Amino acid sequence: LFTDLTDSSSSNRVQLDDEFFDNVFFIQVNNNVIRNRNGRITYSRDDDFIDTDTWVSVSEVTYSGLAQDRQITVLGIDLSRQISGLLSVDGFVFLEQTELLETTRVDDKQVFNIGVNYKHTRKLRSSLSFQYRDSESDFASASYSDWGAFYSLNYGYGSVRRPTGTGGI
Repeated sequence: LFTDLTDSSSSNRVQLDDEFFDNVFFIQVNNNVIRNRNGRITYSRDDDFIDTDTWVSVSEVTYSGLAQDRQITVLGIDLSRQISGLLSVDGFVFLEQTELLETTRVDDKQVFNIGVNYKHTRKLRSSLSFQYRDSESDFASASYSDWGAFYSLNYGYGSVRRPTGTGGI
């Protein structure tokens, strides 16, 4: 469980210099404070056959001065299987519900993803994944379905750590 507070207040000064306005200034003030409260529970299991992560998260986002408050609930599962030392497959599914608290709007989203990962060399890795997304909303223009194919090629070390001395931190 965690919470954070973001103050995104700003003040902008704009000067207009043209033939109709001589040194006219406009000041725009934006006073938004965003509170984000989050909770997440994850169950992880590593087996010889398949690795699994299952999670549930709930977030509540509150905006001061705007009617944009929302509660987001996500349920997901992530599966991965090492086929060989070089090849692995993975996939995930998550269901997300976003409820705008100031209105009656509810958005339901489902995402399905499957991918193949290959380690060409110690530093060079590639992955190919296919994803389907479906979103239904009380707000008609926010409803959609789409799918995509993604390919990535990565060069470098995943996480580089500096070796420590004996017993050092």
